[in-house]
Amino acid sequence: MLNRDCNHPCCPADGPCKKPRKKPVRTKIKTYSKKREKQNRQYAKMKRERFQEGDACAIVEKVQEFPEIRELFKGCQYFATDNHHQAGKIGAELLAEDGVKLCRNCHDIVEVNPKLAKQIGVSKSRLINCSK
Repeated sequence: MLNRDCNHPCCPADGPCKKPRKKPVRTKIKTYSKKREKQNRQYAKMKRERFQEGDACAIVEKVQEFPEIRELFKGCQYFATDNHHQAGKIGAELLAEDGVKLCRNCHDIVEVNPKLAKQIGVSKSRLINCSK
């Protein structure tokens, strides 16, 4: 019996295989599942419908209610470009209605200062709906 790795007729019976081995084809792992892609398309459509040209950043109103935050949000760009999810963007619940319209600068500040965001009413605790 022959002791070799291949059955090619051109390879020697007592030596290594002469034919090059094929490299395995590597497939790219999908970034999103089909289900998540569908949800993202629906969310993008809702966001486009919700944001109108010239919508004001919600912080403009909050600065009037809370004058002490004026200095922190002095870089407000006035026009809203982002949708800040008040209780986070958890699972399939990607509802644009649950968000607050903010400009990019204010959104960054709100994300870095969650306690302040909750105090002025821009964010909510994620633990509100949890049952014990």
